[in-house]
Amino acid sequence: MNPYRSGLRLQALVFDLASDLIPIYVTQKGCVAPADVLFPQLVKITERYLNEKVKPMPPTNIIDAFLSPYYRWVRLDY
Repeated sequence: MNPYRSGLRLQALVFDLASDLIPIYVTQKGCVAPADVLFPQLVKITERYLNEKVKPMPPTNIIDAFLSPYYRWVRLDY
């Protein structure tokens, strides 16, 4: 796992997750905020979620939340 983890940056993964969440929120009935307004908010929400809710147990790492099936679970938790 270390070669996988060493090639990734948490901030880039957070941005990817926020980008994946944009279509989910923009297409909801009643959403009037454009994607460029939602994106920075979703980045902050994603960072907070990862810091407060995802507790990796050694030898795992927070980056492992972006692996399958965990990534899907993180997306469904929003």
